[in-house]
Amino acid sequence: MSLQITSDNIEITPSMTELAKKKAARLLAKLKDVPDELKNIRLVLNKAPNDFFDVKAEVLVGGTKFFGESSDFTLETALIVALEDVQRQYIKEKSKRENWDKQRDLKRFSTE
Repeated sequence: MSLQITSDNIEITPSMTELAKKKAARLLAKLKDVPDELKNIRLVLNKAPNDFFDVKAEVLVGGTKFFGESSDFTLETALIVALEDVQRQYIKEKSKRENWDKQRDLKRFSTE
C-alpha cells in the first residue's frame, strides 16, 4: 500500500502528515479485502484563498481510480469530506461488482 501526501503551495508538517494518515486509516479499513500492492492513496493538501484548505484525494484500487475533493476552513474537515466521498464511491462500485451476475441473470429472457 502506497500513501503519498503532497502539497503545491504549503509545507507539509509532521502533524499534517499524522492527521492525513489517521483519516486515511478509516478508508483503509474498508479496503482490507484488497491486497496491499493494489492500493495507492494520494492526498494533495493545499491552502486556498480566504483561509480555506483544499484537499484532493485520489485512490487507486485494483486498477479503478476514485477521486474526492473538498474545501473547508479546517484541514481536518476537508480531509474527512474528501475521503468519505472516495469511500462512498468505492462502496458503490463494490456493490455493483458483487451484484453483476444477479443483474445479468435478470436481464436474460427465457427462450422457452
